Amino acid sequence: MNQDVQRTLEYHKMKEELSGYAMSYLGRQRIEAMEPSIHLSQIDGWLAETEDALRIVAGSSSVPIPSLDGMEYVTSALNKGQSLHVEQLEHIERFLTSTEQLRQYMSRKADVAPLVSGYAQSIVTLEDLRLEIRKSVDHGAVLDSASDELARIRKQIGILEERVRRKIEASLTKYKAHLQEPFHSIRNGRPVLPIKRESKRIVKGAMLDESASGQTVYIEPEEVASQQDELVEVRFAEAREVARAAN
Repeated sequence: MNQDVQRTLEYHKMKEELSGYAMSYLGRQRIEAMEPSIHLSQIDGWLAETEDALRIVAGSSSVPIPSLDGMEYVTSALNKGQSLHVEQLEHIERFLTSTEQLRQYMSRKADVAPLVSGYAQSIVTLEDLRLEIRKSVDHGAVLDSASDELARIRKQIGILEERVRRKIEASLTKYKAHLQEPFHSIRNGRPVLPIKRESKRIVKGAMLDESASGQTVYIEPEEVASQQDELVEVRFAEAREVARAAN
């Protein structure tokens, strides 16, 4: 069909209205690329598919259409050979879950809509991949169950965090008379004691900060530092394993 006829029929307006009903970016792209056909067999096929779809909609309150939210970024990253973020893995898991729901739904519609149902039955569900993602990530975080090594590292982190906590509490008691305040704080991600300036030489350790007035210095006691250094190192190992397990 030539462009003059399409303009006369306002074919572009039909596509614009149809695009408003699309539920995904791929659907909108497909509508944008649509062209009318002059081949009777093709037209008959399209009409048969439309009748199938109408029978499904007429007999159902809703059809579980798979969510494609975020999938354009996933496919773009995969095409470029890039690693996927946790959020992108969760997009994949949600998509695979909803495609399986659609496949099961359409299998129950085979009698009333054989053409459309047949298309849905050809969906490859990748169940093993879906279950692996579900086991490994949740709400934007990589779970301990993503790998045995990650579970081991996080157990070690818990042990070291408890050691650091005990050390800093012991330091609070040991240097009680020299504290500006009776509790520790955090500077540069490390636990420190708020020591009176006149007592700073009494507490062995690294001074990491001081108050605006200069009356308080924040010192990391040396008995805490070694445990904290080990904790930092293990957290780096955790980050590396999270990156590996997520890919």
